[in-house]
Amino acid sequence: MGSAQSVGGGEAFDDIIDGYFPLQVSLTQMLARKGFYAAHVTLSHAPIMDIPDLPPNAPVPLNIRSGRAGLIIYMSLDVTLDGLSGSGRWRWLGESNPPGPEFDPLTRLAEPAFLIGTGYRAGAAANALPLGKGHPGNGVISFADATEIYSTL
Repeated sequence: MGSAQSVGGGEAFDDIIDGYFPLQVSLTQMLARKGFYAAHVTLSHAPIMDIPDLPPNAPVPLNIRSGRAGLIIYMSLDVTLDGLSGSGRWRWLGESNPPGPEFDPLTRLAEPAFLIGTGYRAGAAANALPLGKGHPGNGVISFADATEIYSTL
């Protein structure tokens, strides 16, 4: 794990990002740790939690008495140090209705998550990133049609 190969101007990599932090924070930490300007990443089967009124920089309480738990089924994300965007599928456990159309990037991971991706270092390659549909930094992670997701696998 952690090895990199050159792929179309970027470096293929895999990593494990921290749990208990908001997804956006964990991904930004990963970029800094790897020395990337930006990355396109995919992750799947990652547990998530939503604790109302818990600030993004606050530690997770030892005893969680409120909130909800869920699962990122699959996400494909474009990440920069300024933000992230992409699409995916997720669900909240115990809720019969589908989730809203957008995933909050400050939703916390409930456990560390494994991801794969292509990272880009600052410079010429970073100025012409072959990233996906969303513009990195717009903060929108949309709920994707399953046919769109599985056609990229």
